[in-house]
Amino acid sequence: MPERYVVDPKSGEEILLKDGESPTEGLRRRQVERIDEARADLARRAQAAKRSEPIDRKLDLDQPKAATSALKPERTSADAASRLKRIRLGLTAGGVVVVLGVVAIITTTVVSAGIREQEAIAAEQVRAERLAEQEAEQAAAEKKQQEHALAAALASGQDALATSREFSTTSAEYSTDAQKADLQAQQTELEQALGAKLTSRIEAAIEKLQAGIKLIGTPEEAEARRAAEAQKAIDDQYLASAQAAGVNISDRETALQGAHSYCDSLASSDQVFEVLVATIFSRPRNDAAISSYCPQFADAAGVASRAVSTGSKVVRTDISEGTYNTLKKGVKDCYWERSDGGGTIIDNNFIGFAPDGVSVTVHNGEGFTTSGCGLWILQ
Repeated sequence: MPERYVVDPKSGEEILLKDGESPTEGLRRRQVERIDEARADLARRAQAAKRSEPIDRKLDLDQPKAATSALKPERTSADAASRLKRIRLGLTAGGVVVVLGVVAIITTTVVSAGIREQEAIAAEQVRAERLAEQEAEQAAAEKKQQEHALAAALASGQDALATSREFSTTSAEYSTDAQKADLQAQQTELEQALGAKLTSRIEAAIEKLQAGIKLIGTPEEAEARRAAEAQKAIDDQYLASAQAAGVNISDRETALQGAHSYCDSLASSDQVFEVLVATIFSRPRNDAAISSYCPQFADAAGVASRAVSTGSKVVRTDISEGTYNTLKKGVKDCYWERSDGGGTIIDNNFIGFAPDGVSVTVHNGEGFTTSGCGLWILQ
């Protein structure tokens, strides 16, 4: 098994880890070893200081008693100096012990703080390692997911391509040339995306191809679209004709609804030709609606456009000169007269009954008055 090390961030020391020992445990073990080493060093220093005092005492005891008695007056000063020296050595040793104790306390405190700091660093290192492992696992999972997504996209793309080609054949009879060209371009785009093996590009190409197929639709849908396009063309034509005739179009839908209602009212009326002409004449004209939406009434509308109603008219000012026939064939109790500019009657007649109707020719500048004859139609 290869050797494993952990670096002490504070001292830079490389610490050899034991078998099964984590970086945190290795840092903690080394800190304990440093404390034990510091304590052993302090003990050695204290022991050395204590050994210096017994040496001085032994020297004093080895002196002969006789000499001491004989030289008693002279050794009094020496004894005092020796005692002072021993006191000083004792104080020095005690001071060293005190200082070493304080140093030991400070060292222990600093080392303990260092241990806590190292533990925190080691814990952070462990967390970083775990985070890296989690990120690696997540990256692997994402890669696997991407591989599955690509495989699914490739399969879906092949299916969509086959379906679109079959649809191209079946829709050829009712799709337009532009739709066929668009569908072919979308198939080519999907083929290129499959070759590139890019999931997002394949999915986008599939969606675009499906939209193209939906746009063409079924034969029934295609027919409905053509009908709608034709209807829109008719509506546009009606609006243009109505505006040209002086109709104010403020709202498209309202105008179209009004035109359809006009034709519906004609369709629901009496379909006798004379009745239709009278109906069209009696209402506000909408020739644009008839031309666009109910051309079956165009003949009746044309006759109504040349009709003259009961009352007095001035030829050229109110009506055109020419020959007028009554709309009805069986006319009863019909009176008409022509007059000059001064009001003098030029010609007139009262018809009790005329199975084939009545005909009158008027000229510019004349007056034309009728009563009970119904509509007159300019021939």
